[in-house]
Amino acid sequence: MDEKWDRIDPYRDGLAVVYKTDEDGLLRWGLIDEDGKVITPCRWEYVKYLPDESFLVLENGRYGMISRTGKTLHPCQWEHFQRIPYLPVLVVKREGYWGSVGYDGKILIPCRWPYLNPHSCWHKSLHYLARDEQGKKLFIDRVGNDLEW
Repeated sequence: MDEKWDRIDPYRDGLAVVYKTDEDGLLRWGLIDEDGKVITPCRWEYVKYLPDESFLVLENGRYGMISRTGKTLHPCQWEHFQRIPYLPVLVVKREGYWGSVGYDGKILIPCRWPYLNPHSCWHKSLHYLARDEQGKKLFIDRVGNDLEW
């Protein structure tokens, strides 16, 4: 193992997550390619591989997304996230409100819902049960359009 890393995870699609303890004794995460080239330095509190060539990252207690080249797809602004099985979508929480984002970093539903829960994933279709500010239950599609309840 290279001396500059405390640990290297197994390579996945040509990239590996690496770990290094910083000067404050905190574990920081980064990415390297198979040649050892640094894609992103060990600056993140957490890095999670997402299918479709992107990574979930944590910085200052907030989640965001980067591409496999280290480009920011979405800045670290989310307080919480939830993966949706079988679909390239995350449900995310920002400033107390929920929305959703694709693995490409594109916002599908802006974070404006006090409650948003994935409801159905059959046939690669996704619908959400949501509540508005008055507590009214809504059924919305994957881009936030109201559906018949």
